[in-house]
Amino acid sequence: VMLVWPDVRRAGQSAAQGYNVVIHEFAHVLDMADGLADGVPLLPPAINREHWCALLDREYEAFAARVEREEPTALDPYGATAPEEFFAVASESFFVDPVAMRAEHAALYELFRNSYGQDPVSALPATAGTPPPTLQIFASDLSAEAIAVARRGHYPPRIAAEVGPE
Repeated sequence: VMLVWPDVRRAGQSAAQGYNVVIHEFAHVLDMADGLADGVPLLPPAINREHWCALLDREYEAFAARVEREEPTALDPYGATAPEEFFAVASESFFVDPVAMRAEHAALYELFRNSYGQDPVSALPATAGTPPPTLQIFASDLSAEAIAVARRGHYPPRIAAEVGPE
């Protein structure tokens, strides 16, 4: 996976709109694990491939029709370009805007919940709907000094050279 560093840096900021380039590109990696870019990743044994394909096709066609009619959607309209892009865009939304994704694509949300083995909606705090913080650090082995440096956005020279001004 090749990612553009400024896009990665913006991924947290764009999460409130359901966008995250990192999740999107890794969804493509999962999709292509079988050698095909078709919106069908390697599935756990409990998920029937025919069921996945039928549901994904139905959701994709309905979504593409909404985009064609220029209706607002919870997912990035870019997902209407092809089933594999729909899978990647829906994966983004599943993780970064799960409430909206579940409201608009309940059956697909359930399918992803079973495939990814996670339920992002149930993990949300009671204040769901408020913008996420711009920085969250979950590692407990970092020193207070390292956390302070990360919050200030100061990086060692070899990393700073790769970080753009934006």
